[in-house]
Amino acid sequence: MKLTYYAYPWSFLISQLKQFAAEIFNRFGADRESHFSKYRLTLGTEYNFKKWGTLEAYYRIESEINESDPTLLNIIGLKYTYKIKN
Repeated sequence: MKLTYYAYPWSFLISQLKQFAAEIFNRFGADRESHFSKYRLTLGTEYNFKKWGTLEAYYRIESEINESDPTLLNIIGLKYTYKIKN
């Protein structure tokens, strides 16, 4: 039995990247002390199926900062869009 391994070069993956976002959040407390509370990074792509719609996918990582035990979230999202023609 022969196994075939396909490795995509980084240039291919980067060329398929359609969305990149970096966000940082500032928390305003009741004691008027403000500090950065979390950050969020998002990478996404989309694929058009011509007659069948568009599929979008993204990966998001979100983490608290300036915390002794920060929460880390890994989020995968999918979105399918189909337009009904008149």
